[in-house]
Amino acid sequence: MNIKTNIKAGMYLKDCDEACRAESIKEIDSCRTKFIGMFPNAEPTFIIKSCLDFQADTHKECINKCERI
Repeated sequence: MNIKTNIKAGMYLKDCDEACRAESIKEIDSCRTKFIGMFPNAEPTFIIKSCLDFQADTHKECINKCERI
């Protein structure tokens, strides 16, 4: 995941959380688009659940990176 420049050194956890949430929402949109491209016949609920799981992982990863900056 590419962390944008809006995540700066010395941010508090709350700031990291907000910045990462904005990033991970963008990730969900691109995940859905990719998923539908790869599996056009997949159930919409399956796609959403898969992308939400993916989003939760990227959010956690983003916060870990943000805290280490």
